[in-house]
Amino acid sequence: MDNIIINHPDGSKTPLISKGNVSVVTKAEQTISLLADDVVKISVQSATALQFVLGDTIDVYGKTYTLNQLPTIKKTGERRFNYDLNFEGLQYELLDAQFLLPDNTVGDSFTGNLANENNNGFLQLLVSNANRIFPGKWQVGEFPADTEYKTLTFSAENCLSVLQRICDEWGQEFEIVQVNGTRVLHIRKAGVNFPYTFKYGLTGGLYELNRQNINSKNVVTRLYVYGSSKNLTNSYLTNRNSSKLCLPDKIKNTSYIQNPESVLNFGLKENTKSFDDIFPNRYGVVSTNGSNYYSFIDETMDFDLNAKDAQGNTLWLIAGVNAKVHFNTGNLAGYEFDIHKYDHSTKTIEVVPFIDENGMKFPSETSAAFQFAPGDKYFFIDINLPDAYIIEAESKLAEAGEEYYLQNSQPQVQYGLTVDENFIKQFAGQMTVVNLFAVGDYIPVQDTDIGVDKSIRITAYNRDLLRPYKYSITLGDSVTKSAYVRQISDQRTIDQIIEINNLADPSKARRNWRASQEVLSMVFDPEGDYYSDKIKPASVETTMLQVGAKSMQFVLQNVIFQPNYQGNPNYIRITGGTLVHYTIEDSIRNWVIAATEFSNLVSNTAYYIYARCQKQGNAGSIILDTTQRKVDYEANYYNFMVGVLNSVQTDDGGANPARIVSLTYGSSTINGRFIKTGRIESSGGSPTYFDLDNGEIGGNIKFISTDGTTKNVSDLDNVAQETKDYLNNILPGIISEIQAQLDGKIEQFFDEYNPTTDNAPANMWTTIQDKENHLGDLFYNTDTGTVWRWIMKIITIPGSPIQSMIYVWKKLQDTELAEALALANEALALAGTKCRIFTATPYTPYDIGDLWAQGATGDLMRCKTARDSGSYTSSDWEKASKYTDDTVANQAKADASTAKAITNNFTSVSGGLILTTLIKMLVGGVETGGISANLDNILLWGGGTYAQALNNLTKIILRHDGSGQFANGNVVWNSSGNLTIQGTLNGTDGEFNGKVSLANGKILLNKDGSGQLANGNVTWDVNGNVTLNNITGNNINVNSGTFKGLINANSGISMGVKIVTSNTLVTSGDSFILVRGANGPTITLPLFPNSGQMITIKNISTEYATIKGNGNPIYAEIFLQQQITLPAGRSYQLIYSNSTYGWSLIGKYDS
Repeated sequence: MDNIIINHPDGSKTPLISKGNVSVVTKAEQTISLLADDVVKISVQSATALQFVLGDTIDVYGKTYTLNQLPTIKKTGERRFNYDLNFEGLQYELLDAQFLLPDNTVGDSFTGNLANENNNGFLQLLVSNANRIFPGKWQVGEFPADTEYKTLTFSAENCLSVLQRICDEWGQEFEIVQVNGTRVLHIRKAGVNFPYTFKYGLTGGLYELNRQNINSKNVVTRLYVYGSSKNLTNSYLTNRNSSKLCLPDKIKNTSYIQNPESVLNFGLKENTKSFDDIFPNRYGVVSTNGSNYYSFIDETMDFDLNAKDAQGNTLWLIAGVNAKVHFNTGNLAGYEFDIHKYDHSTKTIEVVPFIDENGMKFPSETSAAFQFAPGDKYFFIDINLPDAYIIEAESKLAEAGEEYYLQNSQPQVQYGLTVDENFIKQFAGQMTVVNLFAVGDYIPVQDTDIGVDKSIRITAYNRDLLRPYKYSITLGDSVTKSAYVRQISDQRTIDQIIEINNLADPSKARRNWRASQEVLSMVFDPEGDYYSDKIKPASVETTMLQVGAKSMQFVLQNVIFQPNYQGNPNYIRITGGTLVHYTIEDSIRNWVIAATEFSNLVSNTAYYIYARCQKQGNAGSIILDTTQRKVDYEANYYNFMVGVLNSVQTDDGGANPARIVSLTYGSSTINGRFIKTGRIESSGGSPTYFDLDNGEIGGNIKFISTDGTTKNVSDLDNVAQETKDYLNNILPGIISEIQAQLDGKIEQFFDEYNPTTDNAPANMWTTIQDKENHLGDLFYNTDTGTVWRWIMKIITIPGSPIQSMIYVWKKLQDTELAEALALANEALALAGTKCRIFTATPYTPYDIGDLWAQGATGDLMRCKTARDSGSYTSSDWEKASKYTDDTVANQAKADASTAKAITNNFTSVSGGLILTTLIKMLVGGVETGGISANLDNILLWGGGTYAQALNNLTKIILRHDGSGQFANGNVVWNSSGNLTIQGTLNGTDGEFNGKVSLANGKILLNKDGSGQLANGNVTWDVNGNVTLNNITGNNINVNSGTFKGLINANSGISMGVKIVTSNTLVTSGDSFILVRGANGPTITLPLFPNSGQMITIKNISTEYATIKGNGNPIYAEIFLQQQITLPAGRSYQLIYSNSTYGWSLIGKYDS
């Protein structure tokens, strides 16, 4: 900017760069963050005192900024004043307006959708509050249609915090656009796609892309996706083996999304996402009122709520559960009513009226302000819905899951982008300064080091107003909604979602104690078997103490109690799940618990929580009642007491009203020194707990050692992890040489002497077969620490060519192996004196702790279930470790194959015929090659040892399956004939039939004549049509036609160049129009351009060219016109805003 002008409220102006005031701007920086800051900070140095007042404004590239705080002033000399000014964007006006609910609203809650055509959504209410303070300045812009209706509670909040909150609730973003002094508030995803890809590590001097943060911790490559448990039929839940909505055609354990490429890049990383707001639903509309005040008619009702199947069971109503209607709009928005009756012939629904804690009746008999009205929208709760609604919900769930997966299947990254000013000027042109970047724009980024190739949003940028092409940009995957500088938040959230109450401060501990006392006062005998209500002796001395009735011996699976839902203490939400009862009948019973909600609770009333379950069926529901119900309260239902929903409790000052759920089911038994219970937690507010049922300990756990030092769980976990790493990784690697040698099993023996063939165990191996079976067995002398291996030796009788085989114990010198076996001996001290290691499929007998080394697969299996006889059973074994390096294993494998060839004891020479198993060739005693009879798929090798051939490290390998390699592995082919050559392929003549792919497809020649170069950036089809993604050169001559893509030339950068000589219609893909010839053609702009589309038209002809808006106005100078003329030798640049303001002429310059 050449100068920054201060506009004062009285109409006067003050330039900050002024010779008269001898003032200069030393710093001027614009900072914009997505959904957060929008400020301009200016530092001014002046020789005279300058006057600034609240309400002063500046205009920065089409945006107005206001001085809402007086500047800081520092006088450093007699004629030297320094000012620091902080101007704020339009959104900060909303801080000055409180969010007030309409006058006819009862309480602090409001129900509506985000915005609607009737001007009664949250967005319209927010704008009306803003206009109370700034009359006529704010208006509603774009917003998504048909958003969900929600009930939100507000308490002393300003409009800016509410704007952020409603964007969070509906997953949206806001954008404020200034049009002729009016602030237009749009709710939409901001930003466009930038037409240039920035590559990490490839700057070329034009830009610098710095990786600032990488977070791959939460990368998900397999995402399990579920919806809510509401409105699902029992048959659906049974068929899907799930308590929640699943993806289309999936059951519970297959309801996931997975991308093979993500799995390849980052491995298999699982996570679960539940969308509790997605469930089968039908939104109905009141057509007319019914014949009485508690009924209404919905002519769009498309199924009979009372329908039954052939056996007489209701299809849509759930036995034992009251169907409900929840109203989203109208005078009763936010209220729920039990359905009393439905008549499908007239499509009339009758509800059950209720009276709230203030004595008001809903619906009202007399006041139309609290009655149904035509057009009111509602939906059903606690019913089953036809399959069409379930299919629709599954489809919606799949869309939500895919969107979440795309955001989380690559690392979350943040980059800092600094762009050279000349680089930006090439995009913007030399005619005027434009806003090339905006927060929310998507910048394509390639970072091959971490597998990132995607468009990343601009989350913030700083712009130097003194050098308007100088940007410092932050790119990131996630948007952080930061607190505003002047916003003070003192809101506290109380237990929005509680699975089991964890209250962690003194005030909450006191609240917990009050709740416990209330629970105590409500205790009763659920079965009628106890002699008194309460026992209050000074002490109790007895043999055994048991707390909990027989009817309370059950567990709730996936049932979550959410009191104080949406901040309302008189609203509780309960998710669906399963109740499993152990004692109520001879066998275990299971019930499917339906999801439900209770609103309009009475603040000073506590409620019993019951699970009401069918005696003959498997359906159940959670109900609230102030009545004490015994388990046999109803003839056809069990009423299992779950706990108590306490009355509303507050802090000592009466603030923060909230309820606590006190669960009482289950039992605890104290018998001698044993306590059996499900969960132990603090009564003093600490978050520490011991969940014995789930094997979980939570909270701040500390351990005090004997020396008085404190260790937490992470310290002990580090020690345990080191031990685990040694046992699972180092120890198996030490003994892997032994485990891989034989095809049978290896046994280990531990005793206090050195083994010989005359003592145990070898003296019991009396046959050759016994001795063969024990080859490789190990014996560990526990006194001396020496280790011995049972081997077969070939000896030559002196003076005779005859060779003989003997079996002996050989002492090993490997001290590391001895240490490993010493550790193993300690582990086996409680299990006996020997353990088995199998190197082929195990056979009985085997015992717990036996090992099975699977060789090339790299898995080390451990026996978890002993079996004395019968056949091998896979479920008896579990994975114990996994190899990470095959070098030692292959060396042992080669040694074993050599040993096996020797033990075969067979070589036949008959004339010119030699029959044998293995031939090794030696030069000077060094192995250089050989031939193998398919011991390990090796046929012939050269230039190394047999073990190196197994590791593909010899210069020549031919295998029995037809694969192999030459030239030290630079020429490799597999058994299917696929050939890989690393190096140069030279040829003088010949012919190749087929497809040629070089450098992993970067150069491709297809059999039909098509192909590609430069990694696909240059391609051609069978007809010779060539596509070039990038053209670079000093002189690019084109007579006619269209270039799609990017053209780099000395004169600058342009996208989508079209050369025209006659009347032409511009398409959405054209960005640069070059007019040539002598006829003065007419250029017609696109009929439906995109917002933000920019077009440059250059006239190098000898006549005027005409530019028509094609129905969209063109804003040139100060007029809206339908067409303008472009003189010869000139260039115009236009940008499209919307259908109201059309095209704007933002730059003129000479060609």
